[in-house]
Amino acid sequence: MLNKLAVRITEKATSMALLGSEEFDIYVYAFEKLISQLVVYSLLLLIGFIMNSPISMIICHVFLALLRGQTSGYHAKSPLGCLLLSCLVSVIIIYISNRVNELFMIPALIISIIYILYAAPINHKDLNLSPYEIERLRNSTKYVLTGEMNLIIILYLFHFTHALYIPASLAIISVALSMLLSKILKQEVNKDVRTD
Repeated sequence: MLNKLAVRITEKATSMALLGSEEFDIYVYAFEKLISQLVVYSLLLLIGFIMNSPISMIICHVFLALLRGQTSGYHAKSPLGCLLLSCLVSVIIIYISNRVNELFMIPALIISIIYILYAAPINHKDLNLSPYEIERLRNSTKYVLTGEMNLIIILYLFHFTHALYIPASLAIISVALSMLLSKILKQEVNKDVRTD
């Protein structure tokens, strides 16, 4: 369904000479990804309002998406599975964030950070990263994780609401769990060998 909509948008844009027709497939892919992300973000924001935690949902998903984009991790087999899994993870994070004791969360966060720095990125078989791409993602993971941790520390030290730094911390923990799940399910190809 998303593909058909992306094809229609691309056809309309090329017929109006807004886009060149020589790269039609690339534009279809780009529009499909854009529509997919808009659906996910809209649904997550709606769930956030239903759970009376829209700000927590936004914080959670921003932290999750930024770090996950560098580290990869578990991949669902279909776009619908990815959508459902994203929503489920976010709902669990928001639910837990209202009930978690910070003293129990801190060790899990520290262990998660160490694991992410050690294991990132997960070279998922669909990504098939080159050694250069792996090194680039490893470095960007360090920068993103450092930025996220600094923001969490600032939010905590300046006594910002529990609803901001707890979901952010749980998002980092969930990225580590996603990476671990990917390794357990053997979704990773050898980090040093690229199969073309």
